[in-house]
Amino acid sequence: MENVIHKYALKLDFGMQIHKMPMGAEILTAQIQGDQLVLWAKLNSDVPAVDRKFEIVGTGQSVQPNVFHISTIQSMSGTIVFHLFEILK
Repeated sequence: MENVIHKYALKLDFGMQIHKMPMGAEILTAQIQGDQLVLWAKLNSDVPAVDRKFEIVGTGQSVQPNVFHISTIQSMSGTIVFHLFEILK
């Protein structure tokens, strides 16, 4: 099958979240859509799924090692800024 873009709803909570995604899924971005934090990924849905770990960190909070920055996101009013990372092994 060809690659398609899927979106995943994330909890707007600090800490780790786990989502099943097809192996090799390419994270494109994450943004607020309406009142929901959403992550978009390009993927092949015929490939077996694996667990991917994500973490939301607030500005001024510690960031653990071995993470990949996906996006910096502001609340609709811009008063809250947080950062979405993928936790790499």
